[in-house]
Amino acid sequence: MLPIVLYNGEAPWTATAKIAELIPKAPGLVLQFLPHIEYLLIAENHYREASSAPMQNLVAAMMRLQRPHNQTTVLELIDLLNLWLANNPELMRIFAIWLHTFLVSTPEQIPLGPAQDARLKSKQRAYKKACRKVKEMGCNAC
Repeated sequence: MLPIVLYNGEAPWTATAKIAELIPKAPGLVLQFLPHIEYLLIAENHYREASSAPMQNLVAAMMRLQRPHNQTTVLELIDLLNLWLANNPELMRIFAIWLHTFLVSTPEQIPLGPAQDARLKSKQRAYKKACRKVKEMGCNAC
């Protein structure tokens, strides 16, 4: 068993990594069954675009999608996910659903171009383009 915490908050992670210290102490026999292991912390705020871009894994891609540098980054990452998940349709479907939920709930996360007066149209175009790519992954919710 490998417990993993994927943290995407802005503030630094401050909780102990020892699971037993996070569980309220119970009296008697229960105490002997507390897990004495540590979790693996993957703190998104420790990675930047330059360090996570070469990583070819789903967690790094997810972290980059949540903090994209620009619109092109979002679209390129969706293309990479399509390539990486081509032979795993179920995982592709799950990731597409997550991506759709992310795009719908946080469209402001997709950075806009420098033209301030075209801000809304640019955001709508980026969202629509990303949704088309998500549909290609197998999510029909967009």
